[in-house]
This record gives sequence, C-alpha cells and structure tokens, in this order.
Amino acid sequence: MKDTRITCLSDNAVKLSSSLRGEHGIAFFIEQGNKSILFDTGQSFEVLSHNAEALGIDLGTVTDIILSHGHYDHTGGLLDAAMESRARILCHPDVFEKKYKRVSGEDTYIGMPWSEEELSLVSDITCSTQPTAVTPTLMATGEVQRQDPLERVPDLFLKESGQGLVHDTIRDDQSLVIDNGEEATVLLGCNHAGMLNTLAYCQSLCKSPITLVAGGTHLVAASPERIEATAAYALTHGIVVHGYHCTGDAASFAMRKEMGEQYGRGYVGMTYHR
Repeated sequence: MKDTRITCLSDNAVKLSSSLRGEHGIAFFIEQGNKSILFDTGQSFEVLSHNAEALGIDLGTVTDIILSHGHYDHTGGLLDAAMESRARILCHPDVFEKKYKRVSGEDTYIGMPWSEEELSLVSDITCSTQPTAVTPTLMATGEVQRQDPLERVPDLFLKESGQGLVHDTIRDDQSLVIDNGEEATVLLGCNHAGMLNTLAYCQSLCKSPITLVAGGTHLVAASPERIEATAAYALTHGIVVHGYHCTGDAASFAMRKEMGEQYGRGYVGMTYHR
C-alpha cells in the first residue's frame, strides 16, 4: 500500500527555469499519515525554507528530523528547522564530533555548525547506533555494517581526537528505509558508508525487496571499479537508482551508461509516492 510521499527540498540540482533554488547539500521531506519527517536539512535554512514554501510544504508540521551524518551540508538548516517545528532530532551520537577535510594540505572544518547544547534547548535529541523505527514502515538504519573494501572512506576525512586530527571513518553515516510491505525504498544522505554496504545492510532490515534508491551516493570520486560494482549490484537486484548531491557528473554518466533507464539524476522538487 502506497501511503508515503517523498519530496526533495534541497539538492545541488534544479530543473531549468525553476523557481526553486539549488545548493550543495540535500534534504528530503517525507509525509506519512500524521507524521512529517525531514531527512537532513541541507546547507542552509534559507534555501530549505524557500523551496518548502514554493512547494507548499509547511516545515512547522515536521515531527521528526533525522540526520544522515554530521557534515555541514546536511545539517546547516537544522537549528532553524528545529526552532520552526520543535521536532525530535534522531541521529548517530558521532554527528557532534568536530569533522574536517584535508585538501592540498589545508584542513577545513566541515562539521555541523551547531552544538548539541544549542540544539537541546529547542528539541529532544535521540542518539542511537541501532536501527530505529520512526513509523511502522519507516526506519533509520543506524550505523551501517561495512564489509566491502571498495568502499573505504578516504584519508582526507578527519575528526578531532585527544591525539589531534585522526582519520574519520564517518561511522555516523546512516540512511532511511521505507518498506510498504510490497517494496522497499532507501533514501541516502551522503552515503559515506558506500552503496554496496548500505544496500546489503538495508535489505537485511527489510521484508520486501529494495526497488528504489534515491539520494547522495558519494560516487563523485569513486574508482571505475567501485562504480561498475555498484551499477552491477543495482542491475542484478532490479533496483532503480536516482543519484543526487554528491554523485557527480562523471559517476552519473558512468552509471547511466551501465544501467540505462534504471539510473536517473535527482533534483529539487522531485517527488515519489511509495
């Protein structure tokens, strides 16, 4: 039974001549019964709220805000979205770590711009590493089991520790699973855990076969071998993939070449009924 509506509120891409705004980041608005769920909040509340208003979506109705991980382009709109709705925040405990990215020898802060203390003043925060049911048919995966060596997190991602900056394996990366009893949908934030790891783990949580994956795939700097393996997995399992945000043009071209009509690009305003 299809009772879930999913709308992309923030992404790098928008349709030509659209009044919607694009920005590096991602956010999905999910309507299901009396629940309105926000999965990530994009890089800024300005873009998030503009797009929501343009699409007739009231962010004040949000009951739950689920974070995919603790990077700025997924949490920038969080504080204002929480103030607007007073929604519960559900996340992995590592989202509050101080996160960096090393490029050309320079370490740039890429973590959440808000502290746990700031957020706790306006919302209840639930931190968990385990799968968490939000509705009878929607769950946050919690920490994704990682087994595929192709999907190791690059050394350029760092976090603060007692020994200074160390490699960040981004254990806080999680996704959403919507299982309507007939088919399952997986929503990705940035997918630092990797699609092969994530889909195998999500399928273990589902009773129904996964038929759609949408969101940031983090294939932007992936090797040809990893892209080929990802496309092959989706083809073998009959999964349609819509790449957003951190997928990248080159990876999208390669995925389309491998998968044909089974692969497509996502954009702000794209809607699914599941």
